[in-house]
Amino acid sequence: MDTLTRRNFIRAAGLAGLGMAAPPVWRALAAGDSAPWSGPALGWPGGYSLGRVTLNVLTAYAEPSWHAPATGVLYYDDVVGVQGAVEGEGLYGNNNVYLKTEHGFLYSSFVQPVRDQHNGVKGDVDEGFWAEVSVPFSDARAAPDPAASRRSRMYHSTVHRVVGLAPGADGQPWYEVSEEWFTYFIPAAHLRPISPGEVGPIGGDPAAKRIEVHIGSQSLTAFEGDRPVLTTLCSTGVPGWDTPFGDYPIIDKRHGTRMTGAASDEHYNLPGVPFAAYITRSWIAIHGAYWHNDYGRRRSHGCINVPPEVARWLFQWTTPPANYHAFRTWTADTGVPGTVVSIGW
Repeated sequence: MDTLTRRNFIRAAGLAGLGMAAPPVWRALAAGDSAPWSGPALGWPGGYSLGRVTLNVLTAYAEPSWHAPATGVLYYDDVVGVQGAVEGEGLYGNNNVYLKTEHGFLYSSFVQPVRDQHNGVKGDVDEGFWAEVSVPFSDARAAPDPAASRRSRMYHSTVHRVVGLAPGADGQPWYEVSEEWFTYFIPAAHLRPISPGEVGPIGGDPAAKRIEVHIGSQSLTAFEGDRPVLTTLCSTGVPGWDTPFGDYPIIDKRHGTRMTGAASDEHYNLPGVPFAAYITRSWIAIHGAYWHNDYGRRRSHGCINVPPEVARWLFQWTTPPANYHAFRTWTADTGVPGTVVSIGW
């Protein structure tokens, strides 16, 4: 096979190279664009120098190919430095991108892009605010104490409702986070506040907006009239949990929510799922996913998974506008029709 020096590096190694944006898996189109972005669907966004392993065991390879000799293994929640991304021999047809790390090359479908950003404290929590985890992961505790029982592990890009601030047993401030029916605590430094303006409405005429999801190509495109304004790879339902065909207006929007379902080996319990827009009363939604980086391949329980950045954009662009101060926004309560999502092959 070709040597590494002849590979098509998407970004050069090192922090300077990591600052250069690679072609993303999605793109919001400029006003003058007349067609959706149709470049290669790369498996690593620009600007991320860290990755979190999302498989129980992930093999590192000497070359960007799953046929190459193994150089070691990593485990679930291991966090690695990403020196660059390179096209290689992908395990699946939707993604051929590997990540260069000190351990070897890792297949990017199984690595979540993460940052390690610590934040100052927002003291005014009277009305509450939404915030996202800005570190690879943070353990939510029953009390503001690192020794308290763990409620959940909260991963990068998950979104939570902050309702209070408390001094921690470790001498650091902790935020009290609510899911309506119970609360828990997360170190304040691990949550980046999201202002109302960051998630406010965007885009043109709401009546001209629509979304098309294509199961065959695992793609989603947002339109204003006949003009596509965003296109992305997505992940829809696996066989047996198929995403339903049809036209569905958005009926419920949530900045962040816990999703649970299925039974036995299929059971899932996912806190802080970011920017969910529900389209059926069986709880099918478009939402961000933090448990994989494998867009372009079917792998959900019926929902439409998109990268978290895309989920935020769609959340802002679609109608009805979400009430920042509420846990959910029911379309029926707003008097504004929900953007229609059309799902077909």
